[in-house]
Amino acid sequence: MHPAVLTELKKRWELVKGNHESVHIGEYAEGDWVMGRTDGDPVNCWVWDGSDLQDVGADVRQERKAKAGGVFVQAGMRFAFNPEEEGIVLIEFVTGVLSGSGTFMKISGDGESLLNVPEGQKWGA
Repeated sequence: MHPAVLTELKKRWELVKGNHESVHIGEYAEGDWVMGRTDGDPVNCWVWDGSDLQDVGADVRQERKAKAGGVFVQAGMRFAFNPEEEGIVLIEFVTGVLSGSGTFMKISGDGESLLNVPEGQKWGA
């Protein structure tokens, strides 16, 4: 996993860890660069439990079992690198039936983090 994406995952985990057992992360080769959504099937997948990142192959999907309030037991993060704009990454982060977002971000100069870009958020609930 790209170091900047891992840093972003850890930041987001700190905000939601009380509500979820883990985060399923999927890297996608394709994305809808207008609507801000990943497309196709994941090429790599991991599960983050708050301390360890486990490689789980390419065909595993986020467990979308909902608990009280529509919050998923397992949060989901999907990402794709824009093939036409170097350094731009689409990050989707979904925490429940009606909560999530799709945002374009830029890899920082040192490659270790993601930065918000103007008008980067494409959808959110």
